[in-house]
Amino acid sequence: MVIPDYITPVMHIDSDGHAWWHIAIGVAIIALAVGVTIATGGAAAGTLVFAINGIAQSMAIGAATGALIGGAFSGLSTNENGGLSFNLENASKGFLMGSITGAIAGGLSSTSHLLGESLIKTTTLLKRVAYVGMQAAINSGISASITAISGLATHSFSWSAVGISAGFGAFSGAMGVFPGISDGFRGFSIGFGMGFAEGSLNEAFEWNSIWSNNQSGTFIFDFAN
Repeated sequence: MVIPDYITPVMHIDSDGHAWWHIAIGVAIIALAVGVTIATGGAAAGTLVFAINGIAQSMAIGAATGALIGGAFSGLSTNENGGLSFNLENASKGFLMGSITGAIAGGLSSTSHLLGESLIKTTTLLKRVAYVGMQAAINSGISASITAISGLATHSFSWSAVGISAGFGAFSGAMGVFPGISDGFRGFSIGFGMGFAEGSLNEAFEWNSIWSNNQSGTFIFDFAN
C-alpha cells in the first residue's frame, strides 16, 4: 500500500512530483531491452535473430549500468556545511538519462562491432591493430555525440562530460575487438561511461567542490531542494 502523503511535494521528497516518473520510465527502458534479449535468446550463430540478441544484450546492460551510475553520481552534491548530500530529484533525472544514453550507446557499440567483424577481414597483425584503432575511434565518437546531444537538449552541455564519455567509448571499442569479449562487457563499460558523464552533465556531482569543501566528512541524505 502506498501512502500518498509520503511521496508528495509537501514532504519534500519529490518537490515537483516527477522523480518517480523518471525512475519508472528508466526501469521500463531497461525492462524492454531485457525482454528483447530473453525473447531472442538461443538463436543460432550467424542468424539475424542472433545479431539482434547481441545488440539487445548490450543495450540492456548499457541501460542498467548507465541508469545506476548516472543516478548515483547525479544525486550527489555538497551541502552548505561542506558535507555530501543526496538529492532524489537529481538522481532520478540522472537515472532516466543514463538509461536512455546507455541503451543507445550500448546498442550502437554492439552494432559497430557486428558490422566490423562481418565486413572487415583482419587477417594480419597490422590490420588487426588498425581495426582496434578504428573501433576505438568509432565508439568514442558515438559516446561523445550522445552525451553532447543530451547536454544540449537539457541545457547542461559540458566538455568534461563529453570527454568522459569519449574516453569510456574508446575503451569499450578497443577492448571489444578481442576474442572472448561479450556484448555484455561492451554494454557495461560504455554504460558506465555514459552514466558517469550524465552525472557530470547534471552538475550535481561537483568533484572540485567536494574535494575542497568536504572537510566535515559527513554525508547527508537531503531529499529537499
